[in-house]
Amino acid sequence: RADDGVEAPALSLILDRLFDHSPSGTFSASHLASVLDEVEEIMRRPRKPPSKEEVLGAWGELRLILMLVQSAGDPTVQRAIVSGWEGEVREKLDCRFFHARWAIEVKTTMGLSREHHLHGIGQVTLPPGFDSGALASLMVEEGEGLTCLDLLGMLEQAARGSDAERIGFSELLATRVLVRGPECEDERYAFQLAQNGLEFYDFEQVPVPGEADGVTPIEWLSDLSSSTSLTSSEVDVLVGSITEGSGSSA
Repeated sequence: RADDGVEAPALSLILDRLFDHSPSGTFSASHLASVLDEVEEIMRRPRKPPSKEEVLGAWGELRLILMLVQSAGDPTVQRAIVSGWEGEVREKLDCRFFHARWAIEVKTTMGLSREHHLHGIGQVTLPPGFDSGALASLMVEEGEGLTCLDLLGMLEQAARGSDAERIGFSELLATRVLVRGPECEDERYAFQLAQNGLEFYDFEQVPVPGEADGVTPIEWLSDLSSSTSLTSSEVDVLVGSITEGSGSSA
């Protein structure tokens, strides 16, 4: 627990990163210097208000995490879900749920088709040690609905367990918001899911650029209109494996 006057999310992030560098708990000066540099970079992000597109991206991630947390009955699993969002530093993949071995990339659009901007093959590639991966595609409408700040409040309210477990959930969520950026606390833009707005696609169903010698695709638009989404029963399996597993402490 942070003492009064200490910013709990920053302290938690420093300690988490220290243990990432040295799981044994034996830290050197070089470990501390490296971690402080990482956290300083996060804390000194520009204070310019995020763009609507940046807020939209965060909204989609928060909406998915909220759905999963609300579906989980075990406080330990709830924390494992939040822990899997973004990681201690921004990852190429939005969600790595280690307790379920599921990797999920989240893409959100206000367009009339499921056309998403991908920033590298790593966003639709199954990481080592994971069994399954999917792209969560959200189509949303602007003007009514919920803001990112609303979704954060709903996440806080969804936490279960003892007082200590709910405090732990809140502190963990705060570190993830710190990593993800100020768009998570935006209250200028409100969105709502369109009808049948959330679909999941196995990574193998996501169109990617063709390979060419000496060329590495960096960014591209992927149109999912001709791809096959997961069936409702397959989605139930996906959500159940993340929200009903034994979980791991976070």
